[in-house]
Amino acid sequence: MSTHRQQIAPRLWLLLLSLTLMPTMLLANNPPIPHPACFDGFYQADTRAPYSINLTRCSRTNARLPSFDIEGMIHYERPRGPAGELRGMLGYERLTGPGNQVLYRLHDNQGGSGSDVSLILGYEVESSGDRLLLDSHALQTGSGCQLGPAWASASSDNLSIGLNLSPASLLTVLNSPEGELPNWRNLPSDRLPRCDHCCVGVAEYHLETAPHGWQLKHLQIDDPALLLETHIDAALLDILMALGSSNEQGLQLTGSNLSSLRAQLPEHLVLAHSPIHESALLQALGFIRWPRYNPTLTTLRHQRNVQAARLWLNPDATLPAPDTPLSRDELQALRTVLQHLDNPRLHPVDESDMDSSFANFIADLKKVVTDTDGEALVRMSAPDIMLGFGGSGGHADLRMLLEHPDSAADLWWSLQHAVAPGAVLESPEAFCLPYPSCLPGSIFGRFDPQITLFVTQPQAPLRAEPSDSGAIIRVLDHEVLIIDPQRSELEDAYLPVMLRDGTQGFIARTHAHWMIDYRLSVVRGPQGWRIQSLVGGD
Repeated sequence: MSTHRQQIAPRLWLLLLSLTLMPTMLLANNPPIPHPACFDGFYQADTRAPYSINLTRCSRTNARLPSFDIEGMIHYERPRGPAGELRGMLGYERLTGPGNQVLYRLHDNQGGSGSDVSLILGYEVESSGDRLLLDSHALQTGSGCQLGPAWASASSDNLSIGLNLSPASLLTVLNSPEGELPNWRNLPSDRLPRCDHCCVGVAEYHLETAPHGWQLKHLQIDDPALLLETHIDAALLDILMALGSSNEQGLQLTGSNLSSLRAQLPEHLVLAHSPIHESALLQALGFIRWPRYNPTLTTLRHQRNVQAARLWLNPDATLPAPDTPLSRDELQALRTVLQHLDNPRLHPVDESDMDSSFANFIADLKKVVTDTDGEALVRMSAPDIMLGFGGSGGHADLRMLLEHPDSAADLWWSLQHAVAPGAVLESPEAFCLPYPSCLPGSIFGRFDPQITLFVTQPQAPLRAEPSDSGAIIRVLDHEVLIIDPQRSELEDAYLPVMLRDGTQGFIARTHAHWMIDYRLSVVRGPQGWRIQSLVGGD
């Protein structure tokens, strides 16, 4: 992997300054997408909160700022500050992985002699001729030898990164939960020296498809003697030497040797946090961490996911207090379940009760839908309600839909199944429903909306024929399905579907939500809650 490693040169700033003077390197006549300025201010956030941006529009906005290519990385020089001070440069390398995954490796120099490196992971899609970066977030990497990015690479199968190791961050890597990158904030500096400049090796991680996440694939210790100099635990060093293989590049550990190393980690070197990370495991099982806007809501949603997981394991369980964390036995049971799941799942969520006035609004809306009361639906809609992506909307267009028998029947049927599954709180003043249409970009971007369905019912039968009397092939529990590509017929009552493991069958339309089915956005304004958008399609 040494060909991918691009360590930061001490004189990088001088190199950048000299290269900016080369007119042949300027890309101003053909501005890149994205423009480097699109990442300014975001890469420092170091957060997992989803962030989306229209890269095409952002690049047009910043096209006046010259950009240039330096060794395959697109850079731009920031405008000077108010006092004429230099504000440095920002550059990126774009790596594409499987599906729509994209990884940006950013180099930022803020006018000094050093340069910070950070990684942004997200999904890119094309929409109406524009390139959109969805649910991008800065990976929780550190800096320097404390889990700072050493290199990044991509293939058709996965994205991979290398993280620099110090003795302390080595211990963090060995204690990190499966499926997640090691947290640089969890360095055991009380047991081993932090030593930000004591690099002893690199940990290689691959990003695999859900639910596996980031997997440690390779561990390289450049020189085991360096570990002795930093007073690393002798027992750990003995295990490393026994399990690893040596070559001219140092000590190497891969595959089963890494599993054995973790299993043999001396008890006094096991860090305080559990090796099974609660949030990551819940998300892998389909209990999604939905978009958040404040820490209190995040905590509440996590508690709800914990309680939902308990009920999923044992529907007859007596639930403890909501803030009681999952026990080690419960975590182990969930991990065992995860290992035997053949298909991804999206477990239900309904946050309507987070706002009593919205809960009342939804109760009223459900009655309006049951009664097919068109004028009441108009009154519950915003005057400028969006009804499609082609510009249609407003009360007049809504009334036209309701007056035509065919369009009215379709609308009432769609509303009935849109308001039933549950709503997601997106902000204090906005709800989205049904919940499968409110997915974070990190989840949404993995699926093709034209062919993806989510089972919204427990114990939903998958049948051999498209009828209620068809033989039951399997009982489904909130699986993610796709429209069977080998069958073109789409019945009104049943859809031909396929599971990820290849199982084919038919599912009732009332038991699943298609990603292009109708979805609603409900917003609170001066007149209370109103339906702001009611759209279907892609």
